[in-house]
Amino acid sequence: MTKSERSKPCSPSVEFDNEQILAFRLQNMSLSAAFPPSGIEEAFGGWVMQNTPPGVWETALHTRMPSLPLPHIEDALCLGKTLIQAWSLRGAPCIFPASERGIFLTALLPEAGEEWIYTRGISGALDHLEMSQEELLPLVEQAALLLEDTVITGKAALDHALAEQVAPLLSPDRRERWYSPSIYGANQTMGEAAVSFLLRPCALKQLVVFGRKQKTSPTFTSLHNWYKDQPVPPSSPEDSIPALVKRYLHCYGPATPQMFADTLGCSLRQARRMWQTVFDLVIPVKTPCGNSYLLEQDRETLTHAAGTLPAPDSPEAIRLLPPHDPYLDARDRTLLLPDSTRQKEIWKITGNPGAILINGQIAGMWKTRKVSSTLQAEAVLWTPFCAAGRQEIENWFIRYASFRGLKLQKTDIVEAL
Repeated sequence: MTKSERSKPCSPSVEFDNEQILAFRLQNMSLSAAFPPSGIEEAFGGWVMQNTPPGVWETALHTRMPSLPLPHIEDALCLGKTLIQAWSLRGAPCIFPASERGIFLTALLPEAGEEWIYTRGISGALDHLEMSQEELLPLVEQAALLLEDTVITGKAALDHALAEQVAPLLSPDRRERWYSPSIYGANQTMGEAAVSFLLRPCALKQLVVFGRKQKTSPTFTSLHNWYKDQPVPPSSPEDSIPALVKRYLHCYGPATPQMFADTLGCSLRQARRMWQTVFDLVIPVKTPCGNSYLLEQDRETLTHAAGTLPAPDSPEAIRLLPPHDPYLDARDRTLLLPDSTRQKEIWKITGNPGAILINGQIAGMWKTRKVSSTLQAEAVLWTPFCAAGRQEIENWFIRYASFRGLKLQKTDIVEAL
């Protein structure tokens, strides 16, 4: 039991309902009609946007800033570099304001006895190599110095290049094992597989980031090389960890340390250590999902958040979110979608659809398909929509097709009540 769990009251005196919590999150994640974002960095709502499948983050931004052209979004990442892409939460490619790299990279560094994010699957490779992660990681970090003045195109090419840098540092026996076929997939050596896992720790140490895409392939270099014409001030865990926890609670609160751990993809031990840095700033509260914690400074805003919601039958209440949108990453999914069967349709292992919201609660799903220079769209509604609501969905697909440089060929809106 952590200090916060021991010291905070066991029976919270403050209680919030679904409507308040969802309105609070919509507002803080730049999805509230009453609080539209004024710029790209504000549109992130203080959090990250996942970029798997590739390009989904652009749709997340389009939902929040529909008048922003796609080239402007791409320029912010590749030319102005106000945004940056790196492996971050759960080991996934994430995009966030470059000024916040300490919060979404440095803060995630584990301390002694804590696991690295994403690396649990490396155990098979380590067993085969007869090496510990503590032995291998410094060698991969040394290999990653290649990126200080190099740009590599393609993830497989990156794995190969760094594996080749590590190989001469191994004993002859381990080198032979290093070049043996991977147990994780075809056309890969065991060394390349091991490197692939350890790129996540290298990313958190800012040794590797994504560069400018070459056609459909990602490129990779070091943070220093990507910003070689711009100063990169240092970041420290002492500052970035409490900032990360506060950002999380501001976006997903009320929440618990376990929810925090699940969102980051880190161990509960690490999450609890980080949570302690805001011990004096949180209060216990009760939600429909149980006891949770909230930043005390957000109490007043959350209390009155429902007043910012538009009428549920108005077009302003509707939002279409792409798969893996930050808003959908909440761990108390029952608040967003009470039906446990339909939860499985929204949150899958792969191939998630988009979600249709009415004032923050999921009321349907959507997907699109590109056919040549046209877009085909389908929406499945789980609750009755008025004519204005259906028209708003149609209008969103029209805007989205234009955003992607396509023409909307057809839209199918079906009910599955």
